[in-house]
Amino acid sequence: KLTSASRKDRHRSNNLRRLWDQCQRRLSPLPMERREGEDVQKLRWMLEELRVATFAQELGTEETISVERVESALASVESSVIGPRTD
Repeated sequence: KLTSASRKDRHRSNNLRRLWDQCQRRLSPLPMERREGEDVQKLRWMLEELRVATFAQELGTEETISVERVESALASVESSVIGPRTD
């Protein structure tokens, strides 16, 4: 059972890392003042909330959070700067 839990944690950790890397890659080209914008800061907090929801559920999160919500917020931030993504 421990091995199964370890695999699940590793998978969850990899998913969070992938999402974090995706955010970094897509937001780093933005000007500094844009990266300090309220929506970008909210996106960063959403990533932290997702970590809590994933690994420390007993702590609870301020709002319902999921990978899909973080990806949607990232797309929203991007589209406000460079227009909608087509990929």
